[in-house]
Amino acid sequence: MCIVGEAENGHRAIELSQRFDPAVILMDIRMPQLDGLSAMESILDQKPDAKVMILTTFGDESYIERALSGGAAGFILKSSGPDELISAVLAVAEGAAALSPRIAQRVIERCGISIPLGNPTRKRWSGS
Repeated sequence: MCIVGEAENGHRAIELSQRFDPAVILMDIRMPQLDGLSAMESILDQKPDAKVMILTTFGDESYIERALSGGAAGFILKSSGPDELISAVLAVAEGAAALSPRIAQRVIERCGISIPLGNPTRKRWSGS
């Protein structure tokens, strides 16, 4: 694994993604000039098979929803340990999705699924 570029703003992230065609693009949300989510959308418009993973301190539900519905392959919090980050990058590079555990829990709750026991009045995962 190696870093091929570092962007100081969203416009530069788009430019570098075109120049280097990285296996995985790590994108922060709050960036000057053009935010990371808009940059991600532009990158994916130009190259739909690009693998963009959000790496941020912001776990706001609106950011999570926009990132995942916009095509992000992962959403990892900067508070994650180095092993978790490396595992996430490798998973995304191999075509899997990656979520920080706290983000995964919020996504699961948003789906109305309780794991493992939770509230008996809520839907349970049936596995199908």
